[in-house]
Amino acid sequence: MLLTLCLIIACYAVAVAAVHVARHWHKKRGLDATGRELEYVLVTKQNQLQIEWVIRALMMYAGLRGGRLRLTIIDDQSTDLTIPIVKRLTMHRSVDVLIIDASDWDSNAVMQHMRQPIRIRLNEAEDWAKIPFAG
Repeated sequence: MLLTLCLIIACYAVAVAAVHVARHWHKKRGLDATGRELEYVLVTKQNQLQIEWVIRALMMYAGLRGGRLRLTIIDDQSTDLTIPIVKRLTMHRSVDVLIIDASDWDSNAVMQHMRQPIRIRLNEAEDWAKIPFAG
């Protein structure tokens, strides 16, 4: 009787360990449910009032999908707090961020390293439908 109970507890322990190892592996690789990163290119210019909400929505969406968020911020010479807000929000989080000045941006060089990026121009109303939880 005691041997059977120990065997059952051992099976549960192995199952729990396997789940934790699989979750750690997926988290380390940054995979979402479909096996790819969530990649967004945000084109900004004077968007300090919107950028925090957009980044938080994208981080929440990535967290719900179990994926890793990868952001490329293309800033068109913002003089407001857009870039400092981006840096503050993503400093201690598991978000890959690349900030590029629009004058230095070579779309082919940046986009070739991405699988299926979603490009969102924050100053264009029709692009807001691409943001999760905004549509």
